[in-house]
Amino acid sequence: MNFSDMKYDIPELRGDNYKVWEERILLHLGWMDIDYAIRTTEPAPITETSQPDEVDLYEKWERSNRLSVMFIKTKISASIRGSVDQHNNVRELLKAIDDQFVSSDKALASTLIMRFTSQRLTGLNGVREHIMQMRDIVAQLKSLEVDMSESFLVHYILNTLPPQYAPFKISYNTHKDKWSINELMTIFRKVPTSVSNQDRDKHALIPHVALFYEDDRPVDGKGVSRKVFDRVHETYDTELAGKEFAYDGEKSLFTVGPLPRNKLEFTVVLEDVTSSRNNGNTSPGRAWKSK
Repeated sequence: MNFSDMKYDIPELRGDNYKVWEERILLHLGWMDIDYAIRTTEPAPITETSQPDEVDLYEKWERSNRLSVMFIKTKISASIRGSVDQHNNVRELLKAIDDQFVSSDKALASTLIMRFTSQRLTGLNGVREHIMQMRDIVAQLKSLEVDMSESFLVHYILNTLPPQYAPFKISYNTHKDKWSINELMTIFRKVPTSVSNQDRDKHALIPHVALFYEDDRPVDGKGVSRKVFDRVHETYDTELAGKEFAYDGEKSLFTVGPLPRNKLEFTVVLEDVTSSRNNGNTSPGRAWKSK
């Protein structure tokens, strides 16, 4: 890599890119080996009694300071440069810039937090885009040293979804494993990202059951589970979300409430179906496995 290739990687300092600008400025000055004045304090000025090594040290610092100040000022926008142009010591210059942007960073962080907390998905469409927007805001906050865990982000995103997605929240809360953001996006690939108004009646998110044994082994979706699907949908229709069921394999077929031992456990999730399937009659498909 040569100087001409690298210099274009440094953006001009504006109001919203200070962190990136600072990192690249320091990298660039270090790469050119003129960052000595940034790393050390100014040595004593040269006098008639200065020793040769003291003269060499001061001249090294003076050259580093002068070139660093000149270079940094060429990478500051005119609207900002006026407030720091009086500084001719590189360490003082960088501190003045940093002081100016600490308050700016706080204001930007506050704006991003307000934007993050106000994000809501109001319809069935665009859930994956919604997740990506939330993730992008979190990445911006992280660059401002405002961190949040991925687990918190997944919880929060699920709580910003409309009531139609309640079964997903229930599935997440009732399983031991935590989802990552990437896993969350993979799960929601099953939901259409965009449905036009004229096609809206052709799509529906219906309750759907996924069966698991107590040791978390999934039921294969055949035989017993097919029978459970039919009976549950016939009995509870669209009121499945949020209910807990257990299948005992005998007369009662299933019970509602706390899950007894040695019963089949299943949770309710959503599945996208098309009304044209089965001659216009929607019906549950194979079990959606939440983990």
